[in-house]
Amino acid sequence: MIDSDSSSSSLWETGRNLLFFGGCIGATLLIGWIRFFTGPEWELSLFYLLPIMLAVWHLGRLAGILVSLCSAASWLTADIQMLRAFSNPYIPFINETFRLLVFLIITFVLDKLRVSLEDQRVLARNDALTQVPNRRGFVELAHREMEKARRNRTPLTVIYLDIDDLKTINDRLGHDQGDRLLYEVAQALKKNIRAVDILARLGGDEFCVLLNETGADEAVIISKKLHGLLSDMRINTPLPVTFSVGVATFETPFQSITEMVNAADCLMYEVKRAGKDGIRSAVIKSGDDKGGSGPGPEVTGGALFEKDRIG
Repeated sequence: MIDSDSSSSSLWETGRNLLFFGGCIGATLLIGWIRFFTGPEWELSLFYLLPIMLAVWHLGRLAGILVSLCSAASWLTADIQMLRAFSNPYIPFINETFRLLVFLIITFVLDKLRVSLEDQRVLARNDALTQVPNRRGFVELAHREMEKARRNRTPLTVIYLDIDDLKTINDRLGHDQGDRLLYEVAQALKKNIRAVDILARLGGDEFCVLLNETGADEAVIISKKLHGLLSDMRINTPLPVTFSVGVATFETPFQSITEMVNAADCLMYEVKRAGKDGIRSAVIKSGDDKGGSGPGPEVTGGALFEKDRIG
């Protein structure tokens, strides 16, 4: 479910983009007006490149094409008003045709560069194998949700999930089988959490899920569901596949997402020490009431759910 913050942010983004696009169009009209008053001897077409490049970089190729067309039309309109200054009435039309081609070439080249850089940015924040965010991408996304949780005074839950004995599967069945298992686990988790939740692969066999506006009771239900789903998933391997899960609920988010993830990680390792294949959950309060790191976290209401108790 999309909350009011997301809707407001989307409306603000749309309004800002329209205002920016209007500014680019206004700049082209201003340059055409200056062209008309300075006369045909001044070559000012280079100044059109600034609004064109800004439109492409911030709004995309279509915006760049529209601003390019407006730039050429603005210059042509000014030249038509000064038609007597040209030896042939067709010269302004020919000039603007070539000028428009140059603008469009710059638009397409710059858009290719923008898309390429955006692809590199996405690759830097996503795990290539599982197609979900990596640690870097998770931290960036989680910081936004932490700020929203502080504003709205809502709880957050971090689920830390580890595939038990993945190294054994890699050693005995090969890394291809292990990679396939990682991909299937990531896709299963992705399909069974909300769109507003954040899934990431943090390490070789470790996944993390950030549940927005989710308290302790609901977090336990969700973690049991995910654990049961993964345990029952038909995975094409002769070896048993089990999962250890740590669930940390924060009534007030910490200042550091790393501390929150570490708390869930510690709960997961308690499951490992207890024999693996289970869930350990707890409500974790920071050392102060403001969500700071403080002298240390306080764990309350912890519960261990063994395999035979997971529905």
